[in-house]
Amino acid sequence: PNTVTYDVTVINTASKEVVKSGTVQAPVTKFEFPYKPGETYECSVNAVNACGAGATAKSQPTTCSLSPTPTPPVCKEDESKCTWDSLPDVSEYIVKIIDTNTGEAIKSGSVSASLNEFTFVSQADVSYKCEVTPVNQCGEGTSESSPPLICTAPTPTPTLPELTPTPSIPI
Repeated sequence: PNTVTYDVTVINTASKEVVKSGTVQAPVTKFEFPYKPGETYECSVNAVNACGAGATAKSQPTTCSLSPTPTPPVCKEDESKCTWDSLPDVSEYIVKIIDTNTGEAIKSGSVSASLNEFTFVSQADVSYKCEVTPVNQCGEGTSESSPPLICTAPTPTPTLPELTPTPSIPI
């Protein structure tokens, strides 16, 4: 109660090095720090109020996720799908579908960690790429993009005209 600031220290549990330390003004309870995917970190926090600093609280060691590897979108007529590798300890993925001709995101959103696909409306002869960012207790991870893929219009299947037999008379 009556917390004015939080003193935060983040250490890399393998090297025991302090990654970042600082003070956050209440009511903010978020502290961002640089991390390397696959490394494990621990946070120590002291709440400070008019009476001084409270006892140190430590987080459980947390391993920050690796980056997902999106594959090029699978194009179908009017609807395409982007997929990626699932990662451990991820709570959700933030996905952007980018039109590589304009650089604009045509669709974005987040999906649950249990899903590793995102569908979007595609157009023929437009190049798209998927950008996927994992999110876990450490925050947002490193975004990875798929190689661009041009969605082509489906090739029509040629059909032969129905033939009507012509009677023939041998001579």
